[in-house]
Amino acid sequence: MNKRILIVITTMCVALASCHKETTLVFSTDEITVDLGATDKELLQYVKSSDGTEVTVSGVDYDKVGLHQAVFKAGAANGTLPVKVRADRLAGEYGWIVSILEKDGTVFPLGDEMWGWNFSKGENYNQIVIPDSAHSPWTNKMEHVFGNVGALTLTMEGDSLSITPWRGKFYFKMDTKPCDYSFSSIRYGRLPNGYYGVISFQMTETDGKYTNQYRFDLEKSPVAD
Repeated sequence: MNKRILIVITTMCVALASCHKETTLVFSTDEITVDLGATDKELLQYVKSSDGTEVTVSGVDYDKVGLHQAVFKAGAANGTLPVKVRADRLAGEYGWIVSILEKDGTVFPLGDEMWGWNFSKGENYNQIVIPDSAHSPWTNKMEHVFGNVGALTLTMEGDSLSITPWRGKFYFKMDTKPCDYSFSSIRYGRLPNGYYGVISFQMTETDGKYTNQYRFDLEKSPVAD
């Protein structure tokens, strides 16, 4: 009798053990691309758990363009997936002014009327194209601000930001001697109106003997991005 009870109990334990399965994560893609300002909800549509356990995600800063590693969890299960936050929402029309930055911190705006730029999407997901020409409020036509280089590329990868250096004649420079130009202190982010835009950047001018600093301050047009 005891032997028969033991057999029944053993059989039930085996059956229960076979019914219990570990939670696993099921991915519908091997990479996700989203826009600036995205949410966890947009990522979670690509992942589900095998048994309906709630899935959570972390590790992505939706305010930073670049490649992120998202960490998904459901119960004891976890997995990662590369997530690209693209720069597309930074494209659009901008007004801007440029100022000279003195070594003592003094700022001298070169005019108080805004010039016009139209930034476009870059070749890669983390790039924005800055044209060398802009609409001048002084001549009411397009002028070559950055010589005649065609376009410059703003590339973003997390905290690493860069704009293509160039050599030539800067529109606001008095003489015609070509100089070398490089960029730093690039800022972009969510604007007060909820859109995303490039906020400012600095440009260094070097002619081999003298060095000058300029700052571009930008205002993005209030249109949907």
